[in-house]
Amino acid sequence: MFWRTRWFHISNNRNPTIEPYTYTVLVDNGSGGTTPLVFTGNSTSHTFSNIPWPSTVIGNLAYSVSVVDGNGCTSNTDSDSLVNPSPITVSTVPTEPDCYGGLNGSLEATATGGTGGPYAYVWSNGFSETGTTSTLVNVGAGTYTVIAYDANNCSGSGSGTITQPTQVLATYAVTQISPSSGTLGSITLQAITGGTSPYTYLWSTGATTESITDLNTGTYTVTVTDANGCTSSYTFILYNECPQFTLTEFKVALFKAQCCSATLAKRYLSYTKSGRIDLAKRIQDDLKFLTLVIDSLTCITPGDEICLVCEDVQTLLEQITRICGCDCCNEVAEFKVPVDYNPETGEFDSQE
Repeated sequence: MFWRTRWFHISNNRNPTIEPYTYTVLVDNGSGGTTPLVFTGNSTSHTFSNIPWPSTVIGNLAYSVSVVDGNGCTSNTDSDSLVNPSPITVSTVPTEPDCYGGLNGSLEATATGGTGGPYAYVWSNGFSETGTTSTLVNVGAGTYTVIAYDANNCSGSGSGTITQPTQVLATYAVTQISPSSGTLGSITLQAITGGTSPYTYLWSTGATTESITDLNTGTYTVTVTDANGCTSSYTFILYNECPQFTLTEFKVALFKAQCCSATLAKRYLSYTKSGRIDLAKRIQDDLKFLTLVIDSLTCITPGDEICLVCEDVQTLLEQITRICGCDCCNEVAEFKVPVDYNPETGEFDSQE
């Protein structure tokens, strides 16, 4: 059995009576018998609390009361029952936000049972209020729990899940600019999914079509809006297509960087010894750059795959040409540091 706080008041007004008085309460034990509660004292009234309420008694709890005074006189027996409030249950009704990732969703909770409303509602995100119902507002997708308390501080809980619309997503195709063939760039939105159709488009150029063409180099953005005003934005960068660099061109660039670094190292030592610190400093900076170039250009894997984007390669080749002005770097046949590339290992092997 378990205990619930219940109380009732008994008075004995029979005259004449002699103290003390013995109050006896027989409570239904849920198994066909009774549980006795007895109190003896000089008071003409007594309050019983913490009445044992058997778990097998679902409805009201029956009891009977009698009083015996000091002379052994017995009062009439009074019978009644304690009302068992129904359990508190909480139901929820969700409203999803307008858009994916939106924060204007809501969840309404309604409690029933116990002593009846109003109830004190406490939500899992810290929000609380008292009323017949409670609504959690301005929240995003997710699961939220709520506890409702009645006037007796008995509680019941519930939870609800707020869903959200699918995200507006676009697939697209980009054609880069090819100066060699005279082709300008273009961007095409191929398919839109999620959200609610129909969709509208607004490009940074002012266009409202699914595609934009005849584009020069630059950055372009598009915002896709669905019927509910939900949006997704995309940014594209158009550039001149880079030329295809052959493995030989990479080897030449590496050879130049190695050759020049050796020559510049000798000059650096010479300038340092002669006290020409300004020239030594300039060469030192170029040496640091060439070291990075060598590290980058040796990042070649078997199969001739280059782990540099073409814009980086263009910049490296331009800088090598600027720095490497020594005679030993003009032709492949005149290199002072002969190196061969091994495609099986991805390494450069010295022939010296």
